[in-house]
Amino acid sequence: MGWQHYFMPKLKRDIDGNLPFLSSYITLFQSNLHPRLSLMNDKTVNDDENQYDGPSKSQRKRDMHALRDMGERLMELPEAHVKELLSPELMDVLLACKKITKGNALKRQIQYLGKRLRQIDTDKIQTLIDRFDASSQDHANQFHRLERWRERLINQDKTAMEEILQLIPDIDRQHLRQLTRLAISERDQEKQPPVQFRKLFQYLKSFENLFHKENHEASHEEGHDDDHEEEPM
Repeated sequence: MGWQHYFMPKLKRDIDGNLPFLSSYITLFQSNLHPRLSLMNDKTVNDDENQYDGPSKSQRKRDMHALRDMGERLMELPEAHVKELLSPELMDVLLACKKITKGNALKRQIQYLGKRLRQIDTDKIQTLIDRFDASSQDHANQFHRLERWRERLINQDKTAMEEILQLIPDIDRQHLRQLTRLAISERDQEKQPPVQFRKLFQYLKSFENLFHKENHEASHEEGHDDDHEEEPM
């Protein structure tokens, strides 16, 4: 007779005898487990419901600073352009900012303007500011080009004269050469104030409108070329 014949009936009796105990233990374990699982589920649901999806406090602060800066930029723009985008009430707030000269009072009024701007769509306002900023940058670039031309003329750079004559064919070249010679003489003699130096610049600046026309035509031609660009096969 093998050992299985002896041990298996005994093992079966032990298991059968302990089944009530095991059943009671399992029931107790489940009763304790279910409330905890329920509590965990409730906590997860509450956490999801209490989660805040809006902007953070730091983001709201950055947005407020951006609107305040926008208000300051609006003070620098021509009223004729700004009033087309603002309501009469908001325009009054902006005009009030321009009338205030004291630092703290002006700061408070600009902050109030920023809060009012938060209540409207500012996309068109930003577009207007960007357009004027681009115009200011174009003006600055042109100013620097005139300064470089003046320096090159005084340093007797022949290519500068050729470049100017090519861009401004109607310019009085004799007068330009005379102003250049006087500016060179003034520099060599270290005369102060530099009168001829400034006259040369002002003469070049008097043709500024031609430069803008040239830039506009160049931009138009580039756009025209893009319109007629052949489509890839």
